[in-house]
Amino acid sequence: MTTIAAPSRAGPMLSPKARMRLFWLKLHRWMGLTLLVFMFMFGLTGSAMVWQDGFEALVHPARYPSTPTTSFTPTEAFLAQARAELGAADRISGFRVKPGEGAIVVAGQITSEPPLNLGPPGRVQLWVHPQTGQVLDRQNDGLGVVWALHASHGYLLWKGWGREAVTILGGFLIAMSAIGLWLWWPGAKAALKSLKWRKTFTKSLNLHRQTGALLGIVMIVEAVTGAWIALPRVFEGIIEPAGKAGRVQSEAPPRSPTLAAPALSVEAAVAAARAAASTSASLVSVFLPSEEKPVWSIAFDGAAVAVTDADGAATVKPQPVRSSAGEITDVMEGVHAGAMGGPVWQVIVFLSGLVLSLLSVTGIFIWLQGRARLNKRKPA
Repeated sequence: MTTIAAPSRAGPMLSPKARMRLFWLKLHRWMGLTLLVFMFMFGLTGSAMVWQDGFEALVHPARYPSTPTTSFTPTEAFLAQARAELGAADRISGFRVKPGEGAIVVAGQITSEPPLNLGPPGRVQLWVHPQTGQVLDRQNDGLGVVWALHASHGYLLWKGWGREAVTILGGFLIAMSAIGLWLWWPGAKAALKSLKWRKTFTKSLNLHRQTGALLGIVMIVEAVTGAWIALPRVFEGIIEPAGKAGRVQSEAPPRSPTLAAPALSVEAAVAAARAAASTSASLVSVFLPSEEKPVWSIAFDGAAVAVTDADGAATVKPQPVRSSAGEITDVMEGVHAGAMGGPVWQVIVFLSGLVLSLLSVTGIFIWLQGRARLNKRKPA
């Protein structure tokens, strides 16, 4: 008597190769669905930061008056106009000069600490015309569109473990991109043919396959460089354990109140700093002496100088020595931001961010469409 086996609930038998492919497909899908929000955010913020100044000019056009800042020389009259806008209760802590064209960013003293430690300390910021001294824009806290882009992209607005989380998410993105490329790869001879739009596929699946295949390697590069940038000291320590930790800290406004009436004028302080550094380079930033540390901190392109307010003595600050691992970090930052490789690479990095967000959206549509098809097949 012959026995007939009942049909398996698992469906048709699959070959080992097909089972392996199905495993990687499911892993790719569930990783994508789990990290959907993060990938969407990383893509949009990353694309916006490729042309950061352009994005800020789009949101705040008044801050970009199309006036050269390379020859800007600060005066007491310039600071007086800014002080009038700040109000009697506030003092100027310093200002930054953006390279190229734009306004001078003048900062007031700290007025409050950020809620939940999510942002920079609260301080009034003014955007001042470099020639006329006219105040073009005002921001009453340390937040802003550009800060939000950097903070969400760089540490998820989480100062505690945000950078570690970004590194872990970068590892998942590398894995997802690599798995997606492997699932798509049809072989060298059929690669171009496989990029064609297929009528048997949904629009979401076509877009997902095509954009992922075209820019998958770029997204892996961006994920690797982004993970490195999130925790540079960790990766630099692995490559060069005995090397000097490498991030160069930029000059920053004093946290304590600035002097109400500095002994030196801003013209005298900048002149003393320029003479000590023997430089004709453009001015980058000036931070006024504070009650805690009565020293002017003045930076030029390529040199930083400390000027004692009491006697005008100027001391050139030593340039930090970058280790070999630190130089690798510089390359990682340039590649990740699109600054290294010219305009073509900038466009590719910009598009890769948009594609990452698009893959997040098409991925959820593909999953929902698959669920809908399964529900239709179920018996009533």
